[in-house]
Amino acid sequence: MNRRIFLLLLIVLLGWGSWAYIYGVLDPFWKAQRTGSVGSAYHSDFYARWLGTRLTLVHHADPYSEAVTKEIQKGIYGHPLDAASKMDPHAFAYPAYVMVLIAPLAIFPFKIAATVVSVILFLMALSLGPLLMFGLGWNWSPRSRWITIVVLFASFPLVEALYVQQSAILVMFTIAMGLALLVKRRLVVAGILFALSTVSPQLSVLMLAWLFLWSVAQWRRRSRLLISFLATMLLLLLSAELLVRGWLKGWLSSINAYLHYPDMRAPAQWLLPPALARVVTLVALISTFVVLWRLRGSEPGEGKFGFASALALATTLVIVPTWPALQYNQLLLLPAALVLARVCTHEIPVPPRVLSFITLILFAFSSVGAVFVSVATLIFKVPVAQLGHAAEMPLVNFAVAPFTTLAVMTYIYSTSTLEQLGVA
Repeated sequence: MNRRIFLLLLIVLLGWGSWAYIYGVLDPFWKAQRTGSVGSAYHSDFYARWLGTRLTLVHHADPYSEAVTKEIQKGIYGHPLDAASKMDPHAFAYPAYVMVLIAPLAIFPFKIAATVVSVILFLMALSLGPLLMFGLGWNWSPRSRWITIVVLFASFPLVEALYVQQSAILVMFTIAMGLALLVKRRLVVAGILFALSTVSPQLSVLMLAWLFLWSVAQWRRRSRLLISFLATMLLLLLSAELLVRGWLKGWLSSINAYLHYPDMRAPAQWLLPPALARVVTLVALISTFVVLWRLRGSEPGEGKFGFASALALATTLVIVPTWPALQYNQLLLLPAALVLARVCTHEIPVPPRVLSFITLILFAFSSVGAVFVSVATLIFKVPVAQLGHAAEMPLVNFAVAPFTTLAVMTYIYSTSTLEQLGVA
């Protein structure tokens, strides 16, 4: 069989597995479990933001209050959760300035607002691949761009993110657009977009640290990026204060509660004893900052700048607490996946190519797992309950993939593979 045809069939199979698992296995399970929910709210992370904003604007409620949290839970689960519940409480755990972005949709019923958001997120996802490829540098062929789009929409993290209407897509879009604008030397507009990426600050914090380091390295030429970012953040913070007086205290309290959700742990703590996990995480963070420091003189459009950006995003998933269901956060590994794909397709020494290929397979394992579960439940009609833990196969790489990616990326840098790719 022709290799291209085999590759196409493989992508189609993995894509079918991802979409079939989400809509054929997970959706019926959640729908049966969450009877009494408001329309599609039973699977929507957007619902908490929409209702929190609506109650704040219309009824002047405190979005971080327990009363608002219970109203959100009624819409998602059909009833408030009790204190002992291990279910995701879906509290409004976002910076208050998120409401500035959601306010235009808060006046509409949730069904209309959710439909609009789904369309917007789909369009953002559609442009994500090409924007990142442009922002990362190197010369990518038109065929590579189309392959990236198809593979992305076959990937389990994106399918899950679209299904739950996750803000991770918005964060990655603003970062990708910001990187593309940096290549075009549009530093002011890029700064605005990077400020908007803080709607989920835990996902953008290391990327912003890298851009801060890059900006101050050559202040005269790059200061507009940081000034634009800080000015936009000031406007967002002021608007948040106008909407919810003293919101910062409530938000920090919600973040503290979020970090104490059942099973919320740093990725290393899922794999190693606590003390060793802390050491490994610290070493990973320090090694990343050493590489970023050395690459601070690179310019947007150069491969080294793109590599540094991909490394910062990959390291984010090593330090941010998580649990298996947050597979959609692996969208932050997309830039690293593009770098590793670049390594695999070039005539360079075997070790980095093999390691990159293994890491890409690990990325795809969530889709592979989704294929097995979907075949078992939808074709062979095996009840989900009978599968036991096997039904969670698409989630098993959630903690391993970030560490493997970071290790291989660091290896690529240390072995001068970047120079061999022609980005010296």
